[in-house]
Amino acid sequence: MDIKQMAQDALRCDVCEAGVVQSRCDLCEVKLCKTCVGEHLANLSQKHKVAPFQQCGYKSDYPNCQTHIHKPCHHWCKTCDIPICVLCSSDRHKGHISFDTSQVPGGRQNVAEKDAEESETYVYPNYKGIASELRNFNDKRGEIQRDLQELENIFCPHFKERFSEIREQKSILGDHYEQLTTAVSKQGDVWHSEIDVNVKKRKSDVDEMRRKHLTALDNQEEELEQIISELEEMILDMKEMLNSNNVALTSAYYSSNDKFRKLPGKLLFSFPTFTPKDIDEKFVSQNFGCLTPLSITTDHQVAVQTHQTDVALPVLLDEPRLVTTINTNLPNLHSVACVNDENVWMSGEDNIIKLYDLNRSLVKAIQTKSGNMPFDIAVTNLGDLVYSDRDLKTINIVKINTKQIQEVIRLRHWTPYNIGIASSGDLLVTMESNKKDPDSRVVRYHALAETQIIQYDSAGKPLYSANKFTVYSKYICENTNLDICVSDSRARAIVVVNGAGKLKFKYAGHHSAKKKKKFSPVGIATDSQSRILTTDVNDNRIHVLDRDGQFLLYIKDVDLVCPWGLCVDSKDNLFVVECQRSQVRMIKYLDI
Repeated sequence: MDIKQMAQDALRCDVCEAGVVQSRCDLCEVKLCKTCVGEHLANLSQKHKVAPFQQCGYKSDYPNCQTHIHKPCHHWCKTCDIPICVLCSSDRHKGHISFDTSQVPGGRQNVAEKDAEESETYVYPNYKGIASELRNFNDKRGEIQRDLQELENIFCPHFKERFSEIREQKSILGDHYEQLTTAVSKQGDVWHSEIDVNVKKRKSDVDEMRRKHLTALDNQEEELEQIISELEEMILDMKEMLNSNNVALTSAYYSSNDKFRKLPGKLLFSFPTFTPKDIDEKFVSQNFGCLTPLSITTDHQVAVQTHQTDVALPVLLDEPRLVTTINTNLPNLHSVACVNDENVWMSGEDNIIKLYDLNRSLVKAIQTKSGNMPFDIAVTNLGDLVYSDRDLKTINIVKINTKQIQEVIRLRHWTPYNIGIASSGDLLVTMESNKKDPDSRVVRYHALAETQIIQYDSAGKPLYSANKFTVYSKYICENTNLDICVSDSRARAIVVVNGAGKLKFKYAGHHSAKKKKKFSPVGIATDSQSRILTTDVNDNRIHVLDRDGQFLLYIKDVDLVCPWGLCVDSKDNLFVVECQRSQVRMIKYLDI
């Protein structure tokens, strides 16, 4: 029969090759027509299992040989691990280990009798080897069967269940996210409402502070008005007494001038400031802004300078005198800060800060946390040491009781240089920006929060010079009248602003005929009478100014060499750093 014609016909019986297949013997792997079923079962030499063709079991499928295209591969070459036909087993794969896959249960029976050529050339391997390979093959089939059951009964149901869950989740997704959007909108309304409440409260606080401020001024104004009225009345009475020549009245006169020799304490105001803050994860009221409280304090009573010889007031000595010299061995000493009337801190170009007493004895030494040089030092109102680390851009506090060093401020785009402590305890810092074209400014920190920036005058021009090429010191201090004083060595000037940051004056040195060198101020300090003192490193002397910037005198002729940092203790003793000599001089410049 023509093979091409068979492919076009219905499936034919393997016995008569004419009838249409109705059944199949699973054990013999033979397709049978209705007529040949009985003849096949009559062969009692082997077992049979005939079933309708549609219900038959596993049917082995033999691929055609790649070399002999029309020959099915009934054998497997284990040496080459490929299927082969009977011709290949006696030709190209002769001597290789192979087995007949038709011997597998359920596989095709020996078909050699149908092909005389195959039966003459094929040599079967020993049956022990075939049995071993058959066992392996059966094991593989068992493994496949187990995997199939696992896939069908376990994996597939679970994946289908998960797939159904995804479908269900997608169906409710829209409603859920719509609820989230609504919740976000409601929370936004709450935040807006909270902001409105905070704005109203801040405005109310400002109005209340304005009222308190005005009330305090009104009260002192009224007090001074009464005193002035009393003074004017007494002046009239004494003039009348002098004009009357009344002996009795004159003899009974008793002076009451003593009660007017001192002015009432001057009110010191720390003006409140408001600094906006970015809103972050924290609550609006904590991040909306920092409104510093109004601080109303009264300083010590200021003595009124008179020409009465019986009033003991501190006066400037024409010839200041040297009290003591403290040698530190610190290289290039530059900063000094009074702890009290007995101890002073000192620092130079070293990572050690030293504390000395007036007996010139070393009390203690502290190493900076980073190991870097402290650019400047100061002492807080509580007696703790503060120093700036220019390299790390940080401000650090040394708790004297515990000696622990705490980093309290870290800057990113600015570098801190010199530091000062205000009477309120606020921290004042001079700093330079890290830009290519740098800026310079003064920043006030209240409770370690930035509350004030002083950078430009009323015309929008910079108040302080910028360090474009070389680092210049800008020492800073607060005067007793709350003015902020900065020594700008690059600008060769002292820059003084009031507590609100408004420029009061600039001092560019005393232009005397004898002065030949340019004014180069470095250290700066103020005393109890609001005088301003600054070192002139070029001329080895100290300038003394009044609170309004008027030159008073020089402190000189005390053998100063390269005077740098300054500080004044509560008794108005002056401590001056001599940079090159690495020593501190204590100078008395007032006659108390």
